[in-house]
Amino acid sequence: MTRNQSVIKSDNNGSVSKAHEPKLGSWFSIGEIAKGDLSTVSRVIDSEGKIEAAMKVEKLSKDSKKRSIEKDVLEALRDSPHSAHIIEQLLIGDYRFTVMTLSGPTLGIIKHIMDNKFSDSTILRLSMRTLMAIKDLHEHGFIHRDLEPFNIALSPYKSSRNILLLDFGEARQFARNDNGKWMLRKPRDKAPFRGSDQYCSPRMHNHEEQGRVDDLWSWLYVFVELRAFLPWTDSTSRFKYGPLKRELLDDLLASDPFITTFCPIVTLLREGKYADRPDYGKIYEILAAKMTSMGVKWTDPMDFDLQADKPNYFSKSPSNEEVMTDEQISAAFHEQIVPGGLQYVLPANVPFYAEEKVVKKNKEKEREKEKDKEKEKEKDKEKEKEKEKEKEKDKEKEREKRKSKEKIKEKEKKMGSLEKTTERTSEAPSTNALPKAKPKKIRTLPPKQKHTKTSSTSSVSHQTPPSPIKKPSPKLPAQVKKKTVSTGGGSKQKAKI
Repeated sequence: MTRNQSVIKSDNNGSVSKAHEPKLGSWFSIGEIAKGDLSTVSRVIDSEGKIEAAMKVEKLSKDSKKRSIEKDVLEALRDSPHSAHIIEQLLIGDYRFTVMTLSGPTLGIIKHIMDNKFSDSTILRLSMRTLMAIKDLHEHGFIHRDLEPFNIALSPYKSSRNILLLDFGEARQFARNDNGKWMLRKPRDKAPFRGSDQYCSPRMHNHEEQGRVDDLWSWLYVFVELRAFLPWTDSTSRFKYGPLKRELLDDLLASDPFITTFCPIVTLLREGKYADRPDYGKIYEILAAKMTSMGVKWTDPMDFDLQADKPNYFSKSPSNEEVMTDEQISAAFHEQIVPGGLQYVLPANVPFYAEEKVVKKNKEKEREKEKDKEKEKEKDKEKEKEKEKEKEKDKEKEREKRKSKEKIKEKEKKMGSLEKTTERTSEAPSTNALPKAKPKKIRTLPPKQKHTKTSSTSSVSHQTPPSPIKKPSPKLPAQVKKKTVSTGGGSKQKAKI
């Protein structure tokens, strides 16, 4: 973390006061671990309640959004036992969320628990373990630039003696390997301030470029402070820190018999330049000789073992770490990976990331092309799907047409069968139907005979009624007599009244 850290303590049951904060993705916050000026670290648990991790939340500036150096460092140290391992990282608005594996309690917390009272044995072994972690970071081509008690942590496993480095937000890559050849970054004429006033190297106060040796200055101040108060801490002006560190350090080391052990180490650090490789092996030998003279073993208990175990800082899972022998530890300190010297510094006209950027750009272009190809394939698939859908729609339309035709045919069949049944019912006799009336016969009269003579009586007798049916002629009255008159060829009747 950055400056002005605060420790969040748990209650008697081990729970933390902020226990029900909102979740991010599949992680729930179950308490705050530490808080700085620019970031906050919380303890989180996954949605299934199986995995506990640490989540760092950072407020980003415009420049910090472009690149996450911490992610680069954590990816470089993914196989290292001296670092937390990144689980996931994402940006939400102006904040960066980094979920990583848990560490044990920080040295800042241990100092608080122990009231800054440590034995010589504990200080020696802690400083040597921390030096190994710093060397491991340097051998991966990075410097920390913000080493302080809250950025140095114990392993999450109680049985492990490894030290973990935290908070790489101020880190910088100083070296890179190009096809087996190491190259050092050219130092800037003026570097921006990084780290904390209390623990940064004296050269940082002059805005000089920091190298590996400057991380070791911070390491020295952190562990000297476990025994003696750093006199420049009371300074209220940043401009006074640098001069005070140079003037007061020798008197500070001479104030305690134990910390005089660091005097030859200070001589080595004062000789170091930006491009130089620190002599980690020599520093180890100085401290190991002190351990031997004191009869201290690596496996001896630490002062804080019992006290730090009470708040449940450590994981209950066993550690798979192999215990290193003295010979293996010495070999690790003497192993050289990243060389030092001006001959490895790149010229001013050669950018440090030039070739890497070209490679990355080419890879990004290839990825973009692959993405475009995948998009084209997806589009083709979508088109095929659309065609299939159109075919299905056409088939559906054909089915609907067939169904409609079949329905029309069925209706026609039903109509035809109904007409036939109505005809049959009309022809068949019905018991309920009334009998048909017989048609009346119409009598036809014989043709009328022509009369030669007409009279009023004849006109009366020959009148026809209006109805087509002829009524029976009325009887003549008694006074009317018939008389026949014969005339040659025929006879004629003559009516006489």
